[in-house]
Amino acid sequence: MTGLKIRDPRSLPTTLSISIAGFDFDGPFASCLRCKEDSGILAIIEFKPGGNFAVMNLYQSANIRSSAHLELSYYAQSKIRVLVAAFYIKDCSAQIGSNLATRLLESTSLLPL
Repeated sequence: MTGLKIRDPRSLPTTLSISIAGFDFDGPFASCLRCKEDSGILAIIEFKPGGNFAVMNLYQSANIRSSAHLELSYYAQSKIRVLVAAFYIKDCSAQIGSNLATRLLESTSLLPL
């Protein structure tokens, strides 16, 4: 994936997925427009040199698209190349989502994708 340039995220296939700790997340995406305005777990994925990826953070969000927009904007200013991925959980409570995100992050903290 070295040198990958995404001009219009809407032109990408509609079904991208990435496995994180055994869960199939939608993504990874370079644009929040590919994310739904639903609750679930948001993954922040660093795009490293050589086309490698690493999970930077996972957390529960009531609105994945809004959270993805904030994360992508923040990292764009810091010059760190990140992508986002989402695991949607309908009506996800903060406690359940947070617990799941913590467990997933712990199981992926030492493993590149």
